[in-house]
Amino acid sequence: MPSKPVPDAMEFVPLRGSSTQRGADLSMPYLPANMRLSHVAQSIENIDALQVRTLETVANVARQESLRLRAAFAELGVHADRFVAKDAKLVRGGAKAMGGPFVPFRLNPDGSTFEREVSRLQEDVRIADRLRRAIADAPLGSPLPASAETTSNFGPRRDPFLGRMAYHSGVDFREAHGAIVRATGAGLVTSSGSNGGYELMVEIDHGGGMTTRYAHLSALLVKEGQFIPAGAMIGRLGSTGRSTGPHLHYEVRIDDEPVDPMRFLRAGARLFAQN
Repeated sequence: MPSKPVPDAMEFVPLRGSSTQRGADLSMPYLPANMRLSHVAQSIENIDALQVRTLETVANVARQESLRLRAAFAELGVHADRFVAKDAKLVRGGAKAMGGPFVPFRLNPDGSTFEREVSRLQEDVRIADRLRRAIADAPLGSPLPASAETTSNFGPRRDPFLGRMAYHSGVDFREAHGAIVRATGAGLVTSSGSNGGYELMVEIDHGGGMTTRYAHLSALLVKEGQFIPAGAMIGRLGSTGRSTGPHLHYEVRIDDEPVDPMRFLRAGARLFAQN
């Protein structure tokens, strides 16, 4: 009786587990190599397609987030593009302890479908991330409790000392002498000391050209060069400098030009109410 032919090792590969290859008899201990390789190639293509779909979902979320944040900055009167440029100034503190030589990471745009999609979509994710960090540092909080009384708004007013019309570059809030004044956003303290008619004043850089000033303080609780989080105690309310009584003179500036702080306070109140 003739013996059964032995399978050629170059033509057959041992099969372990199961396969979804349509038409293959997976109960057989051996499967032709070309069928096995075809199945593996198809599996890789399926995984590649799934990765691309996942990337596209992430990119869509990033684009929607960018649109929402751009609208928020537009409401503040701040153009979001100032935060998007790769060389844009973002003031961040509390960096993690990390190090090592810098080796640029480069994707091959001519590589696999997955690599090409990563190369195309990473910019959407980068933009959303920068806008998200920028809005987190923006001065959207309140320097005093909601119970503080507004005694003078931004814009034209009659000067309390001279009685003539003048321009008021901030908003005045009346509160008890010594009340805690807090940073309305995270940032870098660029000034903490005596400054002309402001007298004791703190100035904070929030990045993207946005700064805040807190004037007529009775005590300073931060130092120049210090990075502080939003809500940090920065001083105590007083009546130093050109002041008729205990109050806080609060300013928001964009590129060193004063803008109405109430626009930021109202936007912040709506944002925090949603969260």
